[in-house]
Amino acid sequence: DMGIVNAGQLQVYEEIPKDLLERVEDVLLNRRPDATERLVEFSKSIGRKEKTEAHYERSDVCVVPAAGVIGEAVVSLTIADALLEKFGGDSMGELERNYRSYLDTISD
Repeated sequence: DMGIVNAGQLQVYEEIPKDLLERVEDVLLNRRPDATERLVEFSKSIGRKEKTEAHYERSDVCVVPAAGVIGEAVVSLTIADALLEKFGGDSMGELERNYRSYLDTISD
């Protein structure tokens, strides 16, 4: 993994309270199995007196449609590989000829 470091922000990093920094690093570096829960609990301890409007950002919480596209691509490649293995050939014409010959053989 690679990240981009903005040297101008290093001072800000040093100013992060140590207890918050530890919990954030635990999550980012996957140092503890309960890191996320600890960060959420810590966030509850930080109080705000004024209400603020939360920023809305669209997020796809369901990965099934994206996974479906990937699944279709993998199945297509697998079928193409099986066709090439079964019927071979150096060109699409030869592959098609071998396929039609096979269909003629099994239809008799």
